[in-house]
Amino acid sequence: MSHISLNVKTRSTGKRAAKDVRQAGMIPGVIYSKNQEPIAVTVNPLDMRPVVYTAKAHLLSVTVDNTQNIECILKDISFHPMTDQILHFDLFGITQDEPIIAKVPVKLVGNSKGAMLGGIVQQITKKLVIKCLPKHLPTQVEVDITNLEIGNSLRLREVSWEHLTMISTPDVILVSILAPRVRAAK
Repeated sequence: MSHISLNVKTRSTGKRAAKDVRQAGMIPGVIYSKNQEPIAVTVNPLDMRPVVYTAKAHLLSVTVDNTQNIECILKDISFHPMTDQILHFDLFGITQDEPIIAKVPVKLVGNSKGAMLGGIVQQITKKLVIKCLPKHLPTQVEVDITNLEIGNSLRLREVSWEHLTMISTPDVILVSILAPRVRAAK
C-alpha cells in the first residue's frame, strides 16, 4: 500500500464558509474519525490530484495545520456536474488495529486463452468494495484471466485474496470473454 502526504488547513464551517473557500481557489473538505469531532479543512486543488486522479487506492498521511498528523482514506468526493472540478471531499481517519471498508480498483492480469483465439475481453467490474486492516489494503486487486475461454466469465465468488473480505456481491461478474464479431460476406 502506498502513502500520499497531504497538507490541509482548518477552516470555519457552514455553506458560506465553503463557498468562500471555493472562491479562493481551494477545496473544502471534512475529516471524520471515530470518537472525535469532525474537522473542517481546506486543501489546494493541486495537492488533491494524486489522491483523486489515480486508478489505485492509497492511504493518506494528512497533516492538519502543520501540527496534527492523521492517517486517512478518501471516503467520498463531489465534482461539479459541468466542469468536473472537485467541490468537496470527505476523509475518514483510521487506526491500524481496526478493519476499514474501501473501494479498490480491479486489474486484469494474464492473457486469456479466449482472447488469443480472437475473443474480446470485457471487464464488467472496475472496483470492488473490500474490508481489511489498513496494513493489508492493496492499491488494486489483481484478477488472473489466463484460463478464460471464449464464452467464459469470472464471478467474484470464484476468486479470493488473502487478508481481504469482499463486501461486494459474490455474484457480480468481474470479466467476460466475448465471441468475436463476424461480418457477413457480401
